[in-house]
Amino acid sequence: MMRFDVFILGAGVAGCSLAEASLRRGFKTGIFDPKSPGSGASGAPIVITNIATGRRARRVNRADECLHTLHRTLQWAQEHSEPPFFKQTDVLRPAFTDAIADDFRASLHKYEWKSTELEWIDRASFAKQYPWIGSHEGGLRIRGGFTIDAPLFLKAVINASKRMGLHTYFHQTIHNIEKRGAGDGSNSWGTMEEGQYYGNPERKNKFRQLLRPRHMSTNRAKSHTVIQFTDGSQVEARHVIYAAGAGMKSYPIWNFLPLSYLKGELLEMQLREPMPAEYAFSGIGYVASDPSDPRRVITGSTFEREYDSMNPTTDGHARLRKIFHRLLPGFSENVESETGWAGVRVSLPDYQPVVGEHPEWTGHWVFTGLGSKGMLMSPYLAMQLIDVIAANDD
Repeated sequence: MMRFDVFILGAGVAGCSLAEASLRRGFKTGIFDPKSPGSGASGAPIVITNIATGRRARRVNRADECLHTLHRTLQWAQEHSEPPFFKQTDVLRPAFTDAIADDFRASLHKYEWKSTELEWIDRASFAKQYPWIGSHEGGLRIRGGFTIDAPLFLKAVINASKRMGLHTYFHQTIHNIEKRGAGDGSNSWGTMEEGQYYGNPERKNKFRQLLRPRHMSTNRAKSHTVIQFTDGSQVEARHVIYAAGAGMKSYPIWNFLPLSYLKGELLEMQLREPMPAEYAFSGIGYVASDPSDPRRVITGSTFEREYDSMNPTTDGHARLRKIFHRLLPGFSENVESETGWAGVRVSLPDYQPVVGEHPEWTGHWVFTGLGSKGMLMSPYLAMQLIDVIAANDD
């Protein structure tokens, strides 16, 4: 039976980020996914990173650290990928109403921006510089972001991680997860009381409080978990990290978390003429071009809490087409073909990630709820979580 220090459930952006961080720490690491890397919401064709989020252009917490860690991961993974899968891009955010323009201008003073990160451009100047954007009251230019081909990125991370010793378990099914060890008793799956919410109730200073190392008993080091697959094989791990995205519902020990599963649709477009490759656009939705092919464009995204199908819908297609034409009317007649894409991602009531250890199952950790900021935040948060696991093992 293969034995691991860290075994990760889920091979999306979160799981792959955890694998890299764990390997860099020197942990023997394995990763599981019932399908293939990026088969869920992480497999969106093109994603952008934007450090000024929401209607009020709020600065992402730990933006500097997140961007730095992501850039390191992108460069490291690109060494193991032939086609380029990322590019640095500025994000243009047009203010379509006076109220949004007021919020954008207020953001400049409300948050601690670097002078090179954010720029407000008045209506006349914005229209002159970017004539293909729809009618607006000015807009923001956000520097230092990335546009990423997520499927190629995840493939490259897995390939690079394998060179560091990662063991992969894809296209398999878990039969049982059993915790064993002196002092801990023996648990198999297990459930928690509904409504109990693990983590800081006020969700303040989430990075420090959810990732805070704590004193562990000597029994902790002796406990381990056995994961059994339906083909009869099994692995053993000292730490199991659940980063399964929409697959979290398959693991009942986390049923007490108030997770929501949001469906989002994207529209992939092929243009006759390329978009300006140095920009991505964010307004009522977002538009971004392929890092290696500026004629291939993604428009996103819809959000549905209730849905009957996991497939793209005609209604979603129509809404996304409106987003594209509202953001970039100058390219409306430039579309050759359109293809829909859909995925489900996990969210919590406060739209903040939940990262930490299970309150009863020691050595079992959760890493989920990063939502639309998953690509930006996962590498940094993964590094923090692995540091906590290492500190708890000392």
